Amino acid sequence: MATQWDRISWSGRYRSYTPTQVIVTSQGPFSTPQRLTLHLQLDPRLVAKINSVTLLEGGKKVRLGAPRQIAAGEWAVDLHGSIPAGESVRIAVRVDAKAPTGPLPGFRTPVVDARALTADRAQWVTGGESSTRIDSIIDDASAREWGMRCRG
Repeated sequence: MATQWDRISWSGRYRSYTPTQVIVTSQGPFSTPQRLTLHLQLDPRLVAKINSVTLLEGGKKVRLGAPRQIAAGEWAVDLHGSIPAGESVRIAVRVDAKAPTGPLPGFRTPVVDARALTADRAQWVTGGESSTRIDSIIDDASAREWGMRCRG
């Protein structure tokens, strides 16, 4: 799984990211399970809701369910059908971002993961793939650590 991110910047020195596209690839030798879910964890002080998810390409036998909120800052999107071995689907994600001010104590790092919804709940995590952004929310810390500066 790969994720494309969009930056949210505020107060001239803070930043985080939201997913804009997710690419799910079936590594084979078999197709993905019939029930696969994208699970998005985003700080609720930055994201009000997931507005839409759209299947952009691939997955002729896959359809997307509507995004649903399962907890504060957590959403799920079901993929119905399976992705054949070696094939990918590209999914656009549109979020309703908020404009916070100042630091966000207890900030939650954004995470997107794909989970196979089997009867065994342990497989939801151990059988999945995930992607995240580990940049510091504080621009000065990111500049010191990785040489990056926020321009937003």
